[in-house]
Amino acid sequence: MKNMTDSNSSRMRAGIEIIACYFIVLLLSVSNNWVGQLLKIDGLWTGVVFYLLVASIILFYVIKIEKRPLSSIGLKGITFKEIVFGILIGILMFIVQQIPLILMGMDYKMFASPPDWIHIGIMSLYCIFCVGFTEELMVRGFILHKSLEITNNKIIVILFNCIIFYMIHWPPVRFVFGEAFNITLNTIILCTYLFLSKRKSITPLIIAHGVYDIISAYLLPAFVYVMIT
Repeated sequence: MKNMTDSNSSRMRAGIEIIACYFIVLLLSVSNNWVGQLLKIDGLWTGVVFYLLVASIILFYVIKIEKRPLSSIGLKGITFKEIVFGILIGILMFIVQQIPLILMGMDYKMFASPPDWIHIGIMSLYCIFCVGFTEELMVRGFILHKSLEITNNKIIVILFNCIIFYMIHWPPVRFVFGEAFNITLNTIILCTYLFLSKRKSITPLIIAHGVYDIISAYLLPAFVYVMIT
């Protein structure tokens, strides 16, 4: 009876921690956008502050409050093999998402943009060390591992991860098929890799996330522009 009570208490705590994490991120996002507009600060710098704040809160909570190692949420030392896997997964995510667009006859010329390689270099660092690191630490690290404390059913955990990942991106992501499809597909690929990997490290996911964002937002427009000019 005591074990059942402890188990229910653990699940409830994990659920509260997930909800608290989401609303803290939502509050920080709204506050950051408001401050950025008020002070007319460039979006890149407000983004850096936002992601560093979120990552710091999660790391502080795990280390100081829970007194657990960062490996408990999948943050482990990186290996060369995982760097390669991360890059390949990021490319795979991009390629798979292009299949529906190609089948629908998407005109890629609409994505064309003249490349600014200095800007692309800066934003590449931002995509990996701010966006990729923090979002994977939060969603596939903290929230996914808390979800596993509630249920061992990995399908349910992946579906919930899809929902929470979408909610974190809304707004500015709108509820349209293309964006929902991309977020869901990315989540399934990243979660599946994490569950199948031996080390259970989120480091390759951080790299994959960053690589995907770099290709989609910056390299694709530059490539299309070069091809049509």
